[in-house]
Amino acid sequence: MIQLVQALLGIYPFAPAQMLALVRPRLPEWLPTLTIRKLRVGGADVSIRFERNRDGSTSFDVIERHGTLVVTEVPPPQDVNPMAETFAERAKLWLLDLAPGRVAGALRLALGGDDPP
Repeated sequence: MIQLVQALLGIYPFAPAQMLALVRPRLPEWLPTLTIRKLRVGGADVSIRFERNRDGSTSFDVIERHGTLVVTEVPPPQDVNPMAETFAERAKLWLLDLAPGRVAGALRLALGGDDPP
């Protein structure tokens, strides 16, 4: 059951980077809302409420967070139309492209980027 929810909501935790990536979260038509409470990622935990929209997409709200954790929606690997449309989203991806080290390289690969430089 846990893996099914993880796959539906595109949950990818990256504890070393204090990040929780959500890749194209989706809820089936028969499940309009779902709340995950106290999801632990590294030293932090978070509660997130997911809601199915009329167009079939799913939105989410972080309703509780303890510790340092960035929760962000990211495009699927090799997406031809990435969601990085705002300046802040482009800046995050740009910084990730330049970040050194193994954790940043693993994040780049996991989030659909190119091989580390």
